[in-house]
Amino acid sequence: MAVKAQDMLTYEQLIDNYEYKVTKKILIREYPWIKDVTLTDDGEKVNEYNLIFITLHINPFELSDVTGWSIAKWAFNDIKNGITYWSPYLSTLMNVPYEEAMIITNEIDDTIKSIHTSSAIPQELRLPTTRKLSIGRFSTQEGITIPTSYVDWVKTLKD
Repeated sequence: MAVKAQDMLTYEQLIDNYEYKVTKKILIREYPWIKDVTLTDDGEKVNEYNLIFITLHINPFELSDVTGWSIAKWAFNDIKNGITYWSPYLSTLMNVPYEEAMIITNEIDDTIKSIHTSSAIPQELRLPTTRKLSIGRFSTQEGITIPTSYVDWVKTLKD
């Protein structure tokens, strides 16, 4: 859906927006395996949709420790080769059924929605009502190294 003229934001306004900053801080606090939250778009398409897509930069090893999920072989190989792996689905990054990964994804989405509608944030500090933050992708943390405790673990990865 096209963004109404009164709801358009510049990239700078979005980065400086209080709701965006609070969302970033809460997601990193509530989900310690999320290491950073950035805008998926570089600014050119920020007003193309009412949804504002964010990238969750994660440490899949910490997520694995919390959930017991293994890391998908292709994602592990990218990490091993110094490449940042990303996917719109957590189940593609981790070796877990889509439905199981959606439980965590939906929890994160619910957290984002609750911040957007929270009365604790004054209206003038929120994003315009028609604009909402939404998960665009999950990305491995840039420059992540494989913990030594996972060296033998790699043999258990499935294709």
